Amino acid sequence: MQTSVFARKIADAVDDQTLIQTLPLKQYGGKSGLKVRPVGDGTLIEIRARAKTAEAALRIVEAAANLAIEQENVSYGPLKSLLVGRGTTLKQERGEILKVLASAQSLVTNDGGAQVLPTIASLRERLQALDDGIWQIEVAQVVPLAQPPEIFAAPSILKPVIGQWWIASLLGAFCAGVLAFAVLLFMKRSASA
Repeated sequence: MQTSVFARKIADAVDDQTLIQTLPLKQYGGKSGLKVRPVGDGTLIEIRARAKTAEAALRIVEAAANLAIEQENVSYGPLKSLLVGRGTTLKQERGEILKVLASAQSLVTNDGGAQVLPTIASLRERLQALDDGIWQIEVAQVVPLAQPPEIFAAPSILKPVIGQWWIASLLGAFCAGVLAFAVLLFMKRSASA
């Protein structure tokens, strides 16, 4: 959300093109007017916006939240609906197997029907497989912690550093000095050994 791409979308949503320069983080050419951080396990996100008025900041936060939800629905909506449908089907099948299993167990208890025992074992195996399938579907529906880069981009320290040529030059000279020192130290130890 702190990228220039997302800032452009927010600017379009609130109809204020000046936000394109103010919202992104500094490494994306902005003034860090939008702060986003996951809270806890990543299913809750804190959004802070800096604007000239409280109403403008509220509009920015609302637009950012709506765009994030929209992106989530576009990315995961079809998969989520498939998983929910399959989970419902498996739970219905599980309920039916539980009814049949209860009937089979009552036959064994009441009539001493030993011929039903292999069927009961088969039903229990199927029940276990259904429970495993239901668990896998529920796990697959958990919100992923990794989001599309358009929403959350990892901060980059190199972009602002490289933008300032003198810092990049000092950094290069320092790295060259460390490398030269390591080579000289290696040569000195090799000569003395």
